[in-house]
Amino acid sequence: MAKHCECTQFKNPLLTITPVAIYQCRHCHSPLHFDTQKWVADILAPYQHRQSWRCCRCHHLITHSHQAIEISGQHQHHFVNPAGFAYHIGCFHTAEGCQISGVPTLDASWFAGHYWSFASCQGCQQHLGWFYQGHSEFYGLILKHLIIDNESSHQ
Repeated sequence: MAKHCECTQFKNPLLTITPVAIYQCRHCHSPLHFDTQKWVADILAPYQHRQSWRCCRCHHLITHSHQAIEISGQHQHHFVNPAGFAYHIGCFHTAEGCQISGVPTLDASWFAGHYWSFASCQGCQQHLGWFYQGHSEFYGLILKHLIIDNESSHQ
């Protein structure tokens, strides 16, 4: 990694972010080089501005983009249930805005070894997808039932 400043007193980079977003060494107060500032900005970006996923009907907060995960090598999946209905789902580690209902079952599970239950919006009870449990737990949410909203995470 590039040298952070001319300060040689500390082995680890120490930085202070001032209220006007100037990055500087905590010890010698010299400005950090541009590449280091970009590196810090890239690290902080997910915490300063992230996307939230909301119910398309009532706009209740369901989950956040940083909860998106890959199952079987991909985040999004296309499935058709036994009744012939097609679903385009995204997988999420957690979905705090969902309520889980129904007895978990393996019947027609789209993910081998995973029981599924219904996942609905806590705000309006719209069906949003499924909660899966097995060797891992995750939500498979119907993407057309969600809207993406940009928000600041400094709440």
